[in-house]
Amino acid sequence: MKGDFNSIGSVLKMYKINNGFYPTTAQGLKALVSRPSGAPAPKSWTALADSVPTDPWGQEYNYKFPGGKVATEFELISKGKDGQLGTEDDMSSQN
Repeated sequence: MKGDFNSIGSVLKMYKINNGFYPTTAQGLKALVSRPSGAPAPKSWTALADSVPTDPWGQEYNYKFPGGKVATEFELISKGKDGQLGTEDDMSSQN
């Protein structure tokens, strides 16, 4: 899981370098695949992924910016094996 968080984090940091900011929570990880609509509009958008990243159980990662614990950073969340958000098997990049 940590490897996924690190590799997705690298792509998100590239997005920030290209555009000056991370995608919003509403834009989500889809902003890595297709140009996001709404504000803030990316200045220099380019596709950085072929598809929205999924966790080892095939679920799309939840993405939040600002993150739940560190407001200046994004947070990636896996719903874990049970596929339910908010349960004890959830895993966060901010833990």
